Amino acid sequence: MLSQWTSLNLLINRIFNPMGFSTIGIFVYILETFLVFLLSLFFLKKGKIFLWFPAFFLLAVFVETLCYYYKLNDINNWPVYNWWFPLEFAFFSIWIRSYILSLQFRKSVLYLIFSYAFFVAIRNVFYADLASFNTLNFAFGVLLLLLCIFYKLSEILKAEEIVNPLKLPVFWPLSGMLVSNLMSIFHLLSNNYLYKSNFELLSALRKINIIMSCFLYVTFIVYFLIQWKNRKQAI
Repeated sequence: MLSQWTSLNLLINRIFNPMGFSTIGIFVYILETFLVFLLSLFFLKKGKIFLWFPAFFLLAVFVETLCYYYKLNDINNWPVYNWWFPLEFAFFSIWIRSYILSLQFRKSVLYLIFSYAFFVAIRNVFYADLASFNTLNFAFGVLLLLLCIFYKLSEILKAEEIVNPLKLPVFWPLSGMLVSNLMSIFHLLSNNYLYKSNFELLSALRKINIIMSCFLYVTFIVYFLIQWKNRKQAI
């Protein structure tokens, strides 16, 4: 089994290592920066949550750059990620909530988001070891986000008016978040265990996770491009 994961890791390295795998990390950074650029140009939708989009993704660029710098200099970046991941889950959950039609579900999700934020703050400040990955905070965050994603997707599929979901801007980042989070579950929930028992598998999963992050930000770019196209057609 170990040799199989070693082969997978070598295959990924063979594909992405002509210029060094650090190129992929830089590529993620470029995608995030480009997304901020798109946000500043195609800021089309009204609502309080959308006003925070540029600031949030600018913060994402800063966090990913800082953590990558820490990694290059052998500095533990888990204390940063243990705060960033919950913030990311909460922000995206609030964003998806703004698209949900059911008022009752919107209210329930808001309570869940505040409860999750309170839980993370208390646990990180008083109980958690921030020097290692916080599996519990991540697990609850994924569940919260997947709940919002699946509910909104069900609303799209059950809509009285049949619409091609590929033409809906929100469908793209929903799909991106669904795929990227499902792919990252095994990697991050087993991170502490694999670090000690199977580092080859962990290394391969980390690289796949970076690829999924690239995919997620591409779907956000598509989201803004479709909104821009819809605005042009409406003029």
